[in-house]
Amino acid sequence: MKPHEIIFEFVSVEPKNNAYTIIDTSNAINQRKTVCKFRVITLNYNASQLVNFDVIKDMILNQESSHTVTVHTEHKVKRKRKLGCIGSIITEPEDKKYNVIFQEEAIA
Repeated sequence: MKPHEIIFEFVSVEPKNNAYTIIDTSNAINQRKTVCKFRVITLNYNASQLVNFDVIKDMILNQESSHTVTVHTEHKVKRKRKLGCIGSIITEPEDKKYNVIFQEEAIA
């Protein structure tokens, strides 16, 4: 963040899974920018359309533990290891599911 930017909204599901909105106060327009960081999902353009600040905020505020977002990556680059060998690099489709899990003792 730059010195003239302030965090306007912040949502976090668990450590290293958070999103926040920044307001740039250096000009009169007060431009907003959203930053999302998720450890579970590789955020490319398609994934960011499904898992973003607004979706996570709605999941948390509405306590929708049954709401699951599935992110499909058509060509995920993976490394296949073999015992005693170097292995190989392949591309294959991958589906990742993202949901918010609420624990009764954690909600106050």
